[in-house]
Amino acid sequence: MNNGHKINVKTWFGLALVLSIFNLVFHCYAYIFAEDTHAQEAEALAFESTTQMVFEIDSLLLQVEKSTQKAAEEISNQKNIGDINYEEFSKQKANELTQILGVTVSFERGVLNSAQDLYSIYHDKELRATMRIDTLYNYTNDSLVQANWYTHIAKTQKAQWIDPYFGSGAKNLITDYSVPIIHENKFVGVVTYTISINSLISIIHQISVDKNGLGLIIGNDGTIITHPNPQYVLKENIQKLVSDSLTIEKLLTTKNGFIDSFQSKKRGVLSLSYQELGNEQWKLINVFSHQDLFEHGQDDKRILINLFLSITWVIAMILLLIINQEGINTSEAWTYSTFVTVALIANISFIWYLNLLDKYEPVSKELHQIKSQSDVDEFVATQNLQRTIFGYPELVEVPSGILIEKFDHEDTYNVGISGWIWQKYPLEAGLIPGIHFPQLSPFAESAYSEIISQDTLENYLLVKWQFRSTFIFDFQYLKYPFNTKNVVLQVTYPDYNKGVVFTPDIIGYESVEPTNLPGILPKSATSSVDYVASVFSLTNVRIRGDLGSKFLSEFDINPTFQYEIKSRIPFLNALIKQIIPILLISLMMFLLLFSLRKKEGGEKSIGIETVAGLLFILVLSHIDFRQTIFSPEVTYLESFYFVIYIMMAAISIGIVYIDLGKNNFFTRNNLMIIKLNYWPFFFFVILLITLIIFY
Repeated sequence: MNNGHKINVKTWFGLALVLSIFNLVFHCYAYIFAEDTHAQEAEALAFESTTQMVFEIDSLLLQVEKSTQKAAEEISNQKNIGDINYEEFSKQKANELTQILGVTVSFERGVLNSAQDLYSIYHDKELRATMRIDTLYNYTNDSLVQANWYTHIAKTQKAQWIDPYFGSGAKNLITDYSVPIIHENKFVGVVTYTISINSLISIIHQISVDKNGLGLIIGNDGTIITHPNPQYVLKENIQKLVSDSLTIEKLLTTKNGFIDSFQSKKRGVLSLSYQELGNEQWKLINVFSHQDLFEHGQDDKRILINLFLSITWVIAMILLLIINQEGINTSEAWTYSTFVTVALIANISFIWYLNLLDKYEPVSKELHQIKSQSDVDEFVATQNLQRTIFGYPELVEVPSGILIEKFDHEDTYNVGISGWIWQKYPLEAGLIPGIHFPQLSPFAESAYSEIISQDTLENYLLVKWQFRSTFIFDFQYLKYPFNTKNVVLQVTYPDYNKGVVFTPDIIGYESVEPTNLPGILPKSATSSVDYVASVFSLTNVRIRGDLGSKFLSEFDINPTFQYEIKSRIPFLNALIKQIIPILLISLMMFLLLFSLRKKEGGEKSIGIETVAGLLFILVLSHIDFRQTIFSPEVTYLESFYFVIYIMMAAISIGIVYIDLGKNNFFTRNNLMIIKLNYWPFFFFVILLITLIIFY
């Protein structure tokens, strides 16, 4: 009968092992398939995004090319090119194409008159005015960079795109497409269509699929033609951004391709897709964060957790089958209990590790994240369109920057911040400088903000502030200590009636990419915080009250500058302060089980008193935890306390049974069943809680 029972148990264990192996194979296949699929999806996504950008940019460039060539042909086909009114001609052609800044018609000396004078007329669509370029500079002087739109064409007599430059007429960073005017087989002049570089950058950012992405255009020699940071444009080569010489060589020698992993000089490991534009002079590079492109967040995390759990389950089944060959004795039971405990700890630690790696959280969809000046222009233009439709004046834009010197989490919801703010107030606006922090804590008794300097530069007033105060934010603590704290600092103009909007001063930073931590001094880091990212954004904040403003009374929104700092409390701090005390109390409870014995003559054990003492210590620790993390919800780490409470209750029931002299399943062999299952139960429940919160 016993042999039949053993055979039956072995059969069931063997069947469980086979099922667990099938489960492991399934999850291994799922992991391998997911890796291959994600790699293919990443490359396809990068290619699709880049292709769409190239298509949109090429469409714009092709439309400009055709219009320019058509305008040049109209002049060339005239019998007497002096019969055309070129002021009206340039105005008409400029208004035919919405994407351009203006049109220039220029001639060689003496073509339109006998005085050997130059003649070049430019119509500016934004100013709705025409101007004589020949009165500003000699556009036939090939030593002038701003004259390349004419001199290059005069030399080659071929249509081409001109590398970007600052146009004195357009007063903007521009690029031109120039077509020679050939009249009676003789070069007589040039027709030039001008577009803003910002229009190309806008196309790139509208199509960008990556929250940390970067799109740029380079020339055939690697010169950076467009970049979110204007300081790079025409001044730096692609070598400034890429460390790997092989990657640079591939970018410059091939027309299109995909590089899944390369080392950037400032942003770590990145991926990129690139394609040559239709003009064959420029190349569009679409840069992606390697993590954002290849890692798929929760889905990948679940696949890895499933695989790790499956491996653990297979090993457990194999070990149990080996141990059960001749029946399980006490020593083998302890061995198996130890293995299960270690396996559960390993699974919990693995999930912790995955969450420690997964630091970055996406920007809220309600926020307008700023990655370039075109993002700022887009937000302001949208706001101004709404205001003008309803008869309100356009916003007064004040470029502003922030630099954090000190940053410290003072308690659960209050954060101490100090640093500097600079602002550029337009002189014509006549504004009195001022800043307001809506999230100032009511406990900020030492709030301080003061102007430290004011300088008049060109057409704006540069104002520098120094500030230090305590700010209050609503943090989520469910995943503590793995939660990312998002400190979203808002800065507004004190008088909402003035229609002032603070916007990020992009040119004041080398880079505004979140992982580069723009606006944070390296020395601002403290032992209480690990920086993850910093993000500039603009958003509409609802104001529950009109403050005497007619606009607020109708729309109750105010465009607001936001600077977001994503940070985490160092995990080791929480481990030492909270988890170690919990584990020590659990260990003392476990050791207590070995001191419990049945007493002779009705003598009571001292177990209840010991449990009561440990319970008192645990409750004090729990209260201290709640005072440290004053959260309206039960946090992940706090759930450990409730697990120990349950175990204390089970052990107390066992002690009562011993004192009453009861002999049952729990009290047999001096609570052996509780001893064997103490740690497996504790860590199994912790694993379940971990899976519920992080899976």
